[in-house]
Amino acid sequence: MRRIDCILLVIVCSVVNSYLCAQSFPDFWSDDHYDIQKGRYGFIRVINQNGERIEDANKIYSLSSMVGGVKKDLFRITSQGVTTLSSPSSSFDVKLDFYQAGAWEGYVRGGSDHTLNIRGNNGVCLLGNDGGSEPVLLRANNEAVSIGKTLRVQGNNMFIQKGDVTVRLGIDDMQRYGWLGTSSANGLYIGANLHSSIYLDTDRHIFLGGGAEEADKIRQSLKDKYNVFVFKGLLSNDYAFAPASTWADFVFDENYRLPKIGFLEEFVRENRHLPDMPSAKQVSEEGYSQHEMNKMLLQKIEELVLYTIQQQKEIDSLKKRLNENSGGE
Repeated sequence: MRRIDCILLVIVCSVVNSYLCAQSFPDFWSDDHYDIQKGRYGFIRVINQNGERIEDANKIYSLSSMVGGVKKDLFRITSQGVTTLSSPSSSFDVKLDFYQAGAWEGYVRGGSDHTLNIRGNNGVCLLGNDGGSEPVLLRANNEAVSIGKTLRVQGNNMFIQKGDVTVRLGIDDMQRYGWLGTSSANGLYIGANLHSSIYLDTDRHIFLGGGAEEADKIRQSLKDKYNVFVFKGLLSNDYAFAPASTWADFVFDENYRLPKIGFLEEFVRENRHLPDMPSAKQVSEEGYSQHEMNKMLLQKIEELVLYTIQQQKEIDSLKKRLNENSGGE
């Protein structure tokens, strides 16, 4: 048997023994298993170097073993460079281990469940090529799976990161609710057809029908007062207000001091609006609370009712006096 064939046979035997002996590579490092002297240098084996003619471009060269009286391919290579590792039994895994300086780094394994498994001692990386560098395209370990520097899946969440912006999709920290938002100090757009329908800023404000540019034009004093802002208005069949502790029925209390008519006349002449009501200028600059406005309008209506009752009493009194004077003549 030629020297090269002996070397190949030794390699195959060491690979196959007990699943594939390569998975126990450091434990079998001895002169009994390896030709240390001759294996010290690399060599090349040209399959058809003696003029052998390759009639089939897919011609197969294999190293095999007799298993149960049947020849089983263990290592196979074609003239086109396709290489195959095989297990002699369906109950054995096909495994290729990797060591560095005697330390196990990982393996590629074809399992008996017909899956291909890749394992690294500290995780698995898929590298690319960028002008000679090897950027990480995909990294996976027990903690997270990352795609480049953009996408990371960790625990129950997926993170998309670009610069200082991080978007999070998954489960909240309490593990009770879904989460869609940012985990960095950046706002969030929700939209369609590249148009923003909803914009959320970092201070729990909601802007409907606009984005960050429109939100920045709103004064901070209004943002301190309100949480939701709607551009172009809101159309609804109905809406309701949450129960509030303040309402205008205090007008009917016995101790309520109803403003005098003369005072109202003077106030309207000087201010051009009713007492306790915002001016047109104030509304244009600050807006108004719908609940507070309803309460103030109700207050004015109830005051009008009191004025009407008061006025009717005066009318009735005058009528009575008029009738008494007429009957006495």
